[in-house]
Amino acid sequence: MAVIRNGCALFTLTLLLLAGCGATPEKVDTRSLPMPKMAVAKRAPGSIWPGVDSKNTLFGDFRAKNVGDIVTVLIVEKTEAKKEAITSMSKISSTDASID
Repeated sequence: MAVIRNGCALFTLTLLLLAGCGATPEKVDTRSLPMPKMAVAKRAPGSIWPGVDSKNTLFGDFRAKNVGDIVTVLIVEKTEAKKEAITSMSKISSTDASID
């Protein structure tokens, strides 16, 4: 009886695991998703502070972080080359002449 119960449990577990592999998730085109709006504090009437903006934050960072910001990419390349050549040449010749 215990063998049949264990066999049924194993069979059920196998079916559940294989059923999870059968479903494929739907692909989402992330290019069409809207960008979230940033929360902007409203300006109080009569205030000298113009409000929070990317250009007037008191303790802000001026790095490019918003859509449309200009990014400058600086590429530094350092190359080295040596112009060196080692050549050698040798010549051995002999001449022998005789008159009998």
